[in-house]
Amino acid sequence: MAAMPFYFENNPVIAVAVSGGPDSMALLHLLNQLTRVVAVTVEHGLRSESLAEAKSVGAWCKKHKIEHHILEWHGAKPKSALHETARAARYELLEKFCREKNILHLATAHHADDQAETILQRIAKASGPMGLAGMAEHSFAQHLHVWRPFLHVRKAELIAYCEAQKILFVRDASNENLNYARGRLRGAAEVLAAEGLTVENLNLLAQKQRGVVEVLENATVKFLAAQARLIAGVGGSISADHFALQPIAVQQHALAYVLKLVSAGGAPIRYESLSDMCGALTTPGFRARTLGHCRIMHKKINKQNFIRITPEALSPKR
Repeated sequence: MAAMPFYFENNPVIAVAVSGGPDSMALLHLLNQLTRVVAVTVEHGLRSESLAEAKSVGAWCKKHKIEHHILEWHGAKPKSALHETARAARYELLEKFCREKNILHLATAHHADDQAETILQRIAKASGPMGLAGMAEHSFAQHLHVWRPFLHVRKAELIAYCEAQKILFVRDASNENLNYARGRLRGAAEVLAAEGLTVENLNLLAQKQRGVVEVLENATVKFLAAQARLIAGVGGSISADHFALQPIAVQQHALAYVLKLVSAGGAPIRYESLSDMCGALTTPGFRARTLGHCRIMHKKINKQNFIRITPEALSPKR
């Protein structure tokens, strides 16, 4: 593993999300040699054997003198979108745990094969540049730095590492379940690879898109710095005339940033919705609409045209 780039502090404590699979066990083993780690296993309660697997991780950690915690996902489980809901619950539990323990860093074992599957799913949903850039090695949640150091490592390498180091690991059969998108993609891996949709090529696509996103973000930041006035959670305004002069990609990126800031978070807004709103904002006669829990309207201030954005709850009645 390459030298670890950390944010906020030196000699950090790192929470490691450990399912018991070969990827997360390899990550835990490696990081434990480099710094202090705290292993955290989320027990979703979706499989009869999952609690026993979580406890086996705890036994391995005890043997290697690693602090280990099991976080349980309680409550009713949805009948649809189960994987997406479970993923959201997992991150919510991990983030809450880290906040309570004053841990600023969470490491996850997402690898190159995971990245390839993510890209395929986003291609299927016609994602924009940010979606096709895939998972980032470093990202930030509320009070938390999330680190994914294995994004350039194949899963086969992680299995081989565990076998060489005699690290016990479990295999989650649900990963191959054809009822879920990732299971179907794994089942079709050979067919996709024969058409050039290999793990390597899909990761290369993500890498290229990250370069595009970097250029796009730089252009967007410069535009907002010059032409926007924003207060998080309160509202903001953007010069409508300058907004209309921007490339559509910058318009969409800027609008997405502002809506997220003003609304204080929420789910990502779909590309089609952003595109439709940007088209409306640059059309004569636009008055007001809502998107991303915000009200968006045109307003003239000192004879200049502005796009005014406020949270729905704070929006003035017209």
